[in-house]
Amino acid sequence: MSSKIEKPTKELLLQEAKKSTTAPGVYLMKDEKGGVLYVGKAKNLRNRLQSYFKAVEPPSTRIQMMIALVWRFEVILTQTEAEAYILENTLIKKHKPKFNVRLKDDKTYPYIKIQAGQAFPRLLWTRHVKPGDGHYFGPFPSAWEAKQVLRLLNETFQLRDCSDNTFSHRSRPCLLYQIGKCAAPCVGKVSEAEYQERIQEVIQILNGKGQALIQQLERGMKDSAEKEDFETAAFYRDQIRNLQLVGQTQGVVQAGSEIDRDSVFLARRN
Repeated sequence: MSSKIEKPTKELLLQEAKKSTTAPGVYLMKDEKGGVLYVGKAKNLRNRLQSYFKAVEPPSTRIQMMIALVWRFEVILTQTEAEAYILENTLIKKHKPKFNVRLKDDKTYPYIKIQAGQAFPRLLWTRHVKPGDGHYFGPFPSAWEAKQVLRLLNETFQLRDCSDNTFSHRSRPCLLYQIGKCAAPCVGKVSEAEYQERIQEVIQILNGKGQALIQQLERGMKDSAEKEDFETAAFYRDQIRNLQLVGQTQGVVQAGSEIDRDSVFLARRN
């Protein structure tokens, strides 16, 4: 006669929570059958998980009800807290846990979009991904971060940021050209071929493959410094700094993968 497996107590779950990492990431609370009850994020996974299973009652009835059904939890590590925000959003939309009361709607994180089918495409940020409408990169944790990346890319590669209507009706360069932040493709100051080369370099950067370009700029900075052309060297330095900031790749583990994931399951037999 097989013995019945009892639900792990809060004390047992607390002991396992104490063994968790202090790194940032996402945790999934699961029921007896492995269904996802709740998805959460944390800057410090160990501290957050312990808070659920300590003797002090949780602050809300909803969380108390959820804990009463928890048999185990899974942990997915991320490199930063910002990545945990993104992954939490993805997993909530995938599993639709009944104890999550937010992020179940269609709200999404922002992406950077490169217009498709244009000789001199513009970089935009958007929350709406439309297949075939352009190249999309992201998601980013916030609109602010997406806009910062756009600003750095536009300044580094001197891309246009004006609307299509303004671009098609210009007869002379705007102020951004005068201060060295736009190549003025609107009036032919840069060729379509050269502009497209810049776009391809942007795509490399957003794909996390910009190290070769950074090395090229580093050589240019060194050569300029040796020639005592410090203004050009400073220009290269600023470009390198911008590209290093943009090129910080997101290390979110794809949902469902076995990479950087810890699973905890506890049971007691009579």
